Amino acid sequence: MPLYRYTRWDGSQQVFPIDEEDLMEQMAAHGDVSVALRSLAQRGVRSKYGQNIPGIEQMLQRLRSMRKDALDRYEMDHVLDNIQERIQDIVGTEKEGIDRRLEQARQRLASSEVGETGDGDPSAPTL
Repeated sequence: MPLYRYTRWDGSQQVFPIDEEDLMEQMAAHGDVSVALRSLAQRGVRSKYGQNIPGIEQMLQRLRSMRKDALDRYEMDHVLDNIQERIQDIVGTEKEGIDRRLEQARQRLASSEVGETGDGDPSAPTL
């Protein structure tokens, strides 16, 4: 991974590593300006000193590679699976709690009905 250093623009920085002569030589090789520009945009430009400005194809390939590396590194599929499991555990716990409270309420109701009919303990509280 290249290291980039950002500094204030002072006019001495070289924006493109390709000089005008290199660019004109590569464009002249195609004969037609529109074909040459399309080719340079897709394939990039290389100087006689080996410096390179990548074309669209190289940039797309690099982006695909970076995306694949990021997906492999962070395993996003597994993160979502883990979240889904945790949500299912929470929902299950909540359902169990609701069922337990409903059962307790049914038991209280049943015991209060028994107390009202006189069949149960007379000291049991009624609802």
